[in-house]
Amino acid sequence: MADDAGEHDHDSQLLDALRLFEEGVSDAALERLASLHPADQADVVSQLDTSVRSELLPRISTESKALILAHLREDRRLEIVEELSTEALAPVLDLVDFDIAVDILHDLPAERARETLGQMATASDVAPLLPYADALMLTRGVLRNCIPAVTDMPMVLRVSGGSSIVGGNLANETLTTSVREAVRVNASAVALSVFVGSEYEHQTLANLAKLVDESVEAGMPVLAVTAVGKELEKRDARYLGLCCRIAAELGAHFVKTYYCDEFEKVTRSCPVPVVIAGGPKLETDLDALQLAHSALEQGAVGVDMGRNVWQSDYPVPMIRALRAVVHEGASPEEANELLQELKHSREVQPV
Repeated sequence: MADDAGEHDHDSQLLDALRLFEEGVSDAALERLASLHPADQADVVSQLDTSVRSELLPRISTESKALILAHLREDRRLEIVEELSTEALAPVLDLVDFDIAVDILHDLPAERARETLGQMATASDVAPLLPYADALMLTRGVLRNCIPAVTDMPMVLRVSGGSSIVGGNLANETLTTSVREAVRVNASAVALSVFVGSEYEHQTLANLAKLVDESVEAGMPVLAVTAVGKELEKRDARYLGLCCRIAAELGAHFVKTYYCDEFEKVTRSCPVPVVIAGGPKLETDLDALQLAHSALEQGAVGVDMGRNVWQSDYPVPMIRALRAVVHEGASPEEANELLQELKHSREVQPV
Protein backbone atom coordinates (compact mmCIF):
# COMPACT_ATOMS: atom_id res chain seq x y z
CA MET A 1 0.00 0.00 0.00
CA ALA A 2 2.86 2.39 0.79
CA ASP A 3 4.38 1.81 -2.64
CA ASP A 4 1.03 2.43 -4.33
CA ALA A 5 0.59 5.65 -2.38
CA GLY A 6 4.07 6.84 -3.30
CA GLU A 7 3.50 6.09 -6.96
CA HIS A 8 0.16 7.90 -6.88
CA ASP A 9 1.79 10.95 -5.25
CA HIS A 10 4.55 10.91 -7.87
CA ASP A 11 2.06 10.76 -10.75
CA SER A 12 -0.01 13.55 -9.26
CA GLN A 13 3.06 15.80 -9.06
CA LEU A 14 3.74 15.25 -12.76
CA LEU A 15 0.10 15.85 -13.69
CA ASP A 16 0.05 18.98 -11.53
CA ALA A 17 3.14 20.31 -13.34
CA LEU A 18 1.62 19.58 -16.74
CA ARG A 19 -1.66 21.26 -15.71
CA LEU A 20 0.18 24.37 -14.57
CA PHE A 21 2.06 24.61 -17.87
CA GLU A 22 -1.21 24.27 -19.78
CA GLU A 23 -2.18 27.54 -18.15
CA GLY A 24 1.09 29.17 -19.19
CA VAL A 25 4.75 29.38 -18.19
CA SER A 26 4.05 30.98 -14.84
CA ASP A 27 6.23 31.30 -11.77
CA ALA A 28 4.12 28.61 -10.13
CA ALA A 29 4.74 26.24 -13.06
CA LEU A 30 8.48 26.92 -12.95
CA GLU A 31 8.59 26.31 -9.20
CA ARG A 32 6.73 23.04 -9.59
CA LEU A 33 9.13 21.93 -12.35
CA ALA A 34 12.15 22.84 -10.23
CA SER A 35 10.83 20.72 -7.34
CA LEU A 36 10.88 17.55 -9.47
CA HIS A 37 13.71 15.08 -10.00
CA PRO A 38 15.61 15.77 -13.28
CA ALA A 39 14.18 12.57 -14.81
CA ASP A 40 10.66 13.81 -14.02
CA GLN A 41 11.52 17.27 -15.34
CA ALA A 42 12.59 15.61 -18.60
CA ASP A 43 9.29 13.69 -18.68
CA VAL A 44 7.27 16.87 -18.22
CA VAL A 45 9.26 18.92 -20.74
CA SER A 46 9.00 16.19 -23.38
CA GLN A 47 5.19 16.20 -23.07
CA LEU A 48 4.76 19.96 -23.48
CA ASP A 49 3.62 21.51 -26.73
CA THR A 50 6.40 23.03 -28.80
CA SER A 51 4.98 26.52 -28.26
CA VAL A 52 5.09 26.07 -24.47
CA ARG A 53 8.61 24.64 -24.58
CA SER A 54 9.82 27.55 -26.71
CA GLU A 55 8.71 29.88 -23.92
CA LEU A 56 9.97 27.63 -21.12
CA LEU A 57 13.50 26.76 -22.24
CA PRO A 58 14.90 30.33 -22.21
CA ARG A 59 13.62 30.71 -18.64
CA ILE A 60 15.42 27.75 -17.08
CA SER A 61 19.11 27.62 -16.27
CA THR A 62 21.81 26.06 -18.43
CA GLU A 63 22.42 23.51 -15.66
CA SER A 64 18.73 22.52 -15.67
CA LYS A 65 18.69 22.16 -19.44
CA ALA A 66 21.77 19.91 -19.25
CA LEU A 67 20.14 17.68 -16.64
CA ILE A 68 16.93 17.46 -18.65
CA LEU A 69 18.80 16.49 -21.84
CA ALA A 70 20.74 13.84 -19.92
CA HIS A 71 17.50 12.16 -18.81
CA LEU A 72 15.64 12.25 -22.13
CA ARG A 73 15.35 9.37 -24.57
CA GLU A 74 17.50 9.93 -27.65
CA ASP A 75 14.56 10.58 -29.98
CA ARG A 76 13.05 13.20 -27.67
CA ARG A 77 16.46 14.67 -26.91
CA LEU A 78 17.13 15.59 -30.53
CA GLU A 79 13.69 17.13 -30.83
CA ILE A 80 14.40 19.51 -27.95
CA VAL A 81 17.97 20.21 -29.11
CA GLU A 82 16.54 21.43 -32.40
CA GLU A 83 14.44 23.94 -30.46
CA LEU A 84 17.52 25.47 -28.79
CA SER A 85 19.56 28.17 -30.48
CA THR A 86 23.23 27.44 -31.08
CA GLU A 87 24.12 30.06 -28.45
CA ALA A 88 21.94 28.25 -25.90
CA LEU A 89 23.04 24.73 -26.89
CA ALA A 90 26.83 25.21 -26.69
CA PRO A 91 27.04 25.87 -22.91
CA VAL A 92 24.60 23.01 -22.30
CA LEU A 93 26.87 20.58 -24.13
CA ASP A 94 29.79 21.80 -22.03
CA LEU A 95 27.96 20.40 -18.99
CA VAL A 96 26.48 17.12 -20.18
CA ASP A 97 28.31 13.79 -20.14
CA PHE A 98 30.91 13.45 -22.91
CA ASP A 99 29.11 10.54 -24.60
CA ILE A 100 25.82 12.46 -24.69
CA ALA A 101 27.55 15.48 -26.23
CA VAL A 102 29.09 13.22 -28.87
CA ASP A 103 25.70 11.72 -29.73
CA ILE A 104 24.05 15.13 -29.99
CA LEU A 105 26.78 16.66 -32.13
CA HIS A 106 26.80 13.68 -34.49
CA ASP A 107 23.02 13.97 -34.94
CA LEU A 108 23.18 17.68 -35.80
CA PRO A 109 23.66 18.88 -39.38
CA ALA A 110 27.38 19.29 -40.05
CA GLU A 111 27.26 23.09 -40.30
CA ARG A 112 25.38 23.50 -37.05
CA ALA A 113 27.67 21.03 -35.29
CA ARG A 114 30.69 23.13 -36.34
CA GLU A 115 29.01 26.34 -35.18
CA THR A 116 28.12 24.77 -31.83
CA LEU A 117 31.66 23.48 -31.32
CA GLY A 118 33.05 26.92 -32.04
CA GLN A 119 31.06 28.32 -29.12
CA MET A 120 31.74 25.56 -26.61
CA ALA A 121 34.09 26.54 -23.78
CA THR A 122 35.79 23.13 -23.79
CA ALA A 123 36.77 23.65 -27.42
CA SER A 124 37.89 27.27 -27.24
CA ASP A 125 41.59 26.68 -26.45
CA VAL A 126 42.44 23.82 -28.77
CA ALA A 127 40.01 24.22 -31.67
CA PRO A 128 41.96 26.95 -33.52
CA LEU A 129 45.08 24.73 -33.54
CA LEU A 130 43.46 21.59 -34.90
CA PRO A 131 43.53 22.42 -38.62
CA TYR A 132 47.34 22.69 -38.49
CA ALA A 133 48.23 19.59 -36.42
CA ASP A 134 48.62 16.05 -37.77
CA ALA A 135 47.76 14.40 -34.45
CA LEU A 136 47.29 15.18 -30.77
CA MET A 137 49.04 13.34 -27.94
CA LEU A 138 46.96 13.47 -24.77
CA THR A 139 45.47 11.59 -21.83
CA ARG A 140 41.98 10.14 -21.85
CA GLY A 141 40.75 12.80 -19.41
CA VAL A 142 41.85 15.61 -21.70
CA LEU A 143 40.41 13.79 -24.70
CA ARG A 144 37.07 13.36 -22.97
CA ASN A 145 36.75 16.85 -21.52
CA CYS A 146 38.75 19.25 -23.69
CA ILE A 147 38.65 18.01 -27.28
CA PRO A 148 35.61 18.70 -29.48
CA ALA A 149 33.68 15.47 -29.82
CA VAL A 150 33.52 15.51 -33.61
CA THR A 151 37.22 16.26 -34.11
CA ASP A 152 38.40 14.31 -37.13
CA MET A 153 42.06 13.93 -36.19
CA PRO A 154 44.31 11.05 -35.08
CA MET A 155 44.72 10.88 -31.31
CA VAL A 156 47.80 9.40 -29.65
CA LEU A 157 46.59 8.33 -26.23
CA ARG A 158 49.07 8.51 -23.35
CA VAL A 159 48.54 5.35 -21.28
CA SER A 160 51.30 5.53 -18.66
CA GLY A 161 51.57 7.68 -15.53
CA GLY A 162 51.01 7.44 -11.81
CA SER A 163 53.65 9.93 -10.63
CA SER A 164 53.95 13.71 -10.62
CA ILE A 165 56.51 16.47 -10.45
CA VAL A 166 55.87 16.88 -6.70
CA GLY A 167 56.21 13.17 -5.96
CA GLY A 168 59.27 11.19 -5.05
CA ASN A 169 60.29 9.99 -8.53
CA LEU A 170 58.79 10.80 -11.92
CA ALA A 171 60.06 7.50 -13.29
CA ASN A 172 57.77 5.44 -11.04
CA GLU A 173 55.12 4.96 -13.75
CA THR A 174 52.63 2.22 -14.44
CA LEU A 175 50.01 1.56 -17.10
CA THR A 176 47.07 3.86 -16.34
CA THR A 177 44.83 3.23 -19.36
CA SER A 178 44.04 -0.05 -21.09
CA VAL A 179 44.33 -0.81 -24.78
CA ARG A 180 40.63 -1.65 -24.68
CA GLU A 181 39.93 1.91 -23.52
CA ALA A 182 42.16 3.27 -26.29
CA VAL A 183 40.12 1.33 -28.84
CA ARG A 184 36.87 2.53 -27.25
CA VAL A 185 37.84 6.21 -27.57
CA ASN A 186 39.02 5.60 -31.16
CA ALA A 187 42.69 6.42 -30.53
CA SER A 188 45.03 5.97 -33.48
CA ALA A 189 48.03 5.02 -31.33
CA VAL A 190 49.07 4.70 -27.69
CA ALA A 191 52.09 6.29 -25.97
CA LEU A 192 54.10 5.20 -22.95
CA SER A 193 57.20 6.58 -21.22
CA VAL A 194 60.33 4.54 -20.52
CA PHE A 195 63.02 5.67 -18.06
CA VAL A 196 66.21 3.91 -19.11
CA GLY A 197 68.98 4.06 -16.50
CA SER A 198 66.63 5.06 -13.70
CA GLU A 199 65.62 3.17 -10.56
CA TYR A 200 62.47 2.16 -12.42
CA GLU A 201 64.09 1.10 -15.71
CA HIS A 202 62.93 -2.53 -15.46
CA GLN A 203 59.38 -1.53 -14.49
CA THR A 204 58.89 0.92 -17.34
CA LEU A 205 60.49 -1.33 -19.97
CA ALA A 206 58.28 -4.19 -18.81
CA ASN A 207 55.31 -1.81 -19.16
CA LEU A 208 56.34 -1.19 -22.76
CA ALA A 209 56.67 -4.88 -23.58
CA LYS A 210 53.26 -5.62 -22.09
CA LEU A 211 51.68 -2.71 -23.94
CA VAL A 212 53.16 -3.86 -27.26
CA ASP A 213 51.75 -7.37 -26.73
CA GLU A 214 48.25 -6.05 -26.07
CA SER A 215 48.38 -3.36 -28.76
CA VAL A 216 49.49 -5.67 -31.56
CA GLU A 217 46.42 -7.81 -30.95
CA ALA A 218 44.24 -4.70 -31.37
CA GLY A 219 46.16 -3.37 -34.38
CA MET A 220 47.21 -0.31 -32.36
CA PRO A 221 50.65 1.30 -32.96
CA VAL A 222 52.79 2.06 -29.89
CA LEU A 223 54.82 5.23 -29.38
CA ALA A 224 57.63 4.87 -26.82
CA VAL A 225 58.68 8.12 -25.16
CA THR A 226 62.28 8.20 -23.90
CA ALA A 227 61.68 10.21 -20.75
CA VAL A 228 64.42 11.51 -18.46
CA GLY A 229 62.33 12.96 -15.63
CA LYS A 230 64.21 15.74 -13.88
CA GLU A 231 67.63 14.54 -15.05
CA LEU A 232 67.97 16.72 -18.14
CA GLU A 233 71.75 16.24 -18.24
CA LYS A 234 71.14 12.72 -19.58
CA ARG A 235 70.11 14.09 -22.95
CA ASP A 236 73.18 13.22 -25.03
CA ALA A 237 73.42 11.17 -28.21
CA ARG A 238 74.86 8.06 -26.58
CA TYR A 239 72.16 7.83 -23.91
CA LEU A 240 69.22 8.77 -26.16
CA GLY A 241 70.45 6.44 -28.90
CA LEU A 242 70.47 3.59 -26.38
CA CYS A 243 66.96 4.47 -25.17
CA CYS A 244 65.54 4.58 -28.69
CA ARG A 245 67.23 1.34 -29.68
CA ILE A 246 65.90 -0.50 -26.62
CA ALA A 247 62.38 0.82 -27.23
CA ALA A 248 62.48 -0.31 -30.86
CA GLU A 249 63.79 -3.76 -29.92
CA LEU A 250 60.95 -4.18 -27.42
CA GLY A 251 58.49 -3.57 -30.24
CA ALA A 252 57.68 0.15 -30.27
CA HIS A 253 56.48 1.21 -33.71
CA PHE A 254 57.92 4.72 -33.37
CA VAL A 255 59.84 6.64 -30.73
CA LYS A 256 59.69 10.14 -29.30
CA THR A 257 62.94 11.50 -27.90
CA TYR A 258 64.84 14.71 -27.26
CA TYR A 259 67.03 16.60 -29.69
CA CYS A 260 70.72 16.70 -28.79
CA ASP A 261 74.14 17.35 -30.27
CA GLU A 262 75.07 14.72 -32.88
CA PHE A 263 71.40 13.82 -33.16
CA GLU A 264 72.04 11.95 -36.41
CA LYS A 265 73.67 9.20 -34.30
CA VAL A 266 70.34 8.70 -32.51
CA THR A 267 68.26 8.40 -35.66
CA ARG A 268 70.87 6.29 -37.47
CA SER A 269 70.93 3.69 -34.70
CA CYS A 270 67.15 3.44 -34.36
CA PRO A 271 65.31 1.10 -36.79
CA VAL A 272 61.90 2.81 -36.34
CA PRO A 273 60.82 6.41 -37.05
CA VAL A 274 61.90 9.04 -34.51
CA VAL A 275 59.85 12.08 -33.49
CA ILE A 276 61.43 14.84 -31.41
CA ALA A 277 59.97 16.32 -28.26
CA GLY A 278 59.78 20.06 -27.86
CA GLY A 279 61.06 19.91 -24.30
CA PRO A 280 60.96 22.96 -22.00
CA LYS A 281 59.76 26.32 -23.34
CA LEU A 282 62.63 27.82 -25.33
CA GLU A 283 63.63 31.46 -25.10
CA THR A 284 62.24 32.47 -28.49
CA ASP A 285 59.91 31.04 -31.11
CA LEU A 286 62.81 31.10 -33.57
CA ASP A 287 64.75 28.77 -31.24
CA ALA A 288 61.90 26.23 -31.44
CA LEU A 289 61.78 26.51 -35.24
CA GLN A 290 65.54 25.98 -35.45
CA LEU A 291 65.26 22.94 -33.16
CA ALA A 292 62.60 21.38 -35.38
CA HIS A 293 64.53 22.10 -38.58
CA SER A 294 67.82 20.69 -37.24
CA ALA A 295 66.12 17.52 -36.02
CA LEU A 296 64.45 16.91 -39.38
CA GLU A 297 67.73 17.47 -41.21
CA GLN A 298 69.31 14.81 -39.00
CA GLY A 299 66.72 12.10 -39.51
CA ALA A 300 63.65 12.88 -37.41
CA VAL A 301 60.32 12.34 -39.17
CA GLY A 302 58.36 14.94 -37.21
CA VAL A 303 57.98 16.96 -34.03
CA ASP A 304 55.71 16.67 -31.00
CA MET A 305 55.69 20.08 -29.34
CA GLY A 306 53.62 21.17 -26.38
CA ARG A 307 54.90 24.12 -24.38
CA ASN A 308 56.59 25.81 -27.34
CA VAL A 309 53.15 26.02 -28.95
CA TRP A 310 50.76 26.32 -25.99
CA GLN A 311 52.90 28.86 -24.16
CA SER A 312 53.60 30.98 -27.22
CA ASP A 313 51.90 34.37 -27.16
CA TYR A 314 50.61 33.46 -30.63
CA PRO A 315 49.98 29.68 -30.64
CA VAL A 316 48.18 29.50 -33.99
CA PRO A 317 50.87 31.38 -35.96
CA MET A 318 53.48 29.27 -34.13
CA ILE A 319 51.96 25.93 -35.09
CA ARG A 320 51.53 27.15 -38.67
CA ALA A 321 55.21 28.12 -38.79
CA LEU A 322 56.18 24.69 -37.43
CA ARG A 323 53.99 23.04 -40.04
CA ALA A 324 55.83 24.96 -42.73
CA VAL A 325 59.13 23.54 -41.45
CA VAL A 326 57.85 19.95 -41.25
CA HIS A 327 55.66 19.72 -44.34
CA GLU A 328 56.94 22.40 -46.69
CA GLY A 329 60.66 22.24 -46.02
CA ALA A 330 60.82 25.86 -44.88
CA SER A 331 64.03 27.07 -43.28
CA PRO A 332 63.84 28.46 -39.71
CA GLU A 333 64.18 31.97 -41.13
CA GLU A 334 61.39 31.44 -43.67
CA ALA A 335 59.13 29.94 -41.02
CA ASN A 336 59.88 32.79 -38.65
CA GLU A 337 59.02 35.29 -41.38
CA LEU A 338 55.66 33.53 -41.81
CA LEU A 339 55.19 33.62 -38.03
CA GLN A 340 55.78 37.38 -37.92
CA GLU A 341 53.35 37.97 -40.79
CA LEU A 342 50.65 35.92 -39.09
CA LYS A 343 51.23 37.60 -35.74
CA HIS A 344 50.41 40.96 -37.30
CA SER A 345 47.34 39.69 -39.13
CA ARG A 346 44.04 41.21 -38.04
CA GLU A 347 42.59 37.72 -37.68
CA VAL A 348 45.08 36.71 -35.00
CA GLN A 349 44.95 37.88 -31.40
CA PRO A 350 47.56 37.13 -28.69
CA VAL A 351 46.59 34.86 -25.81
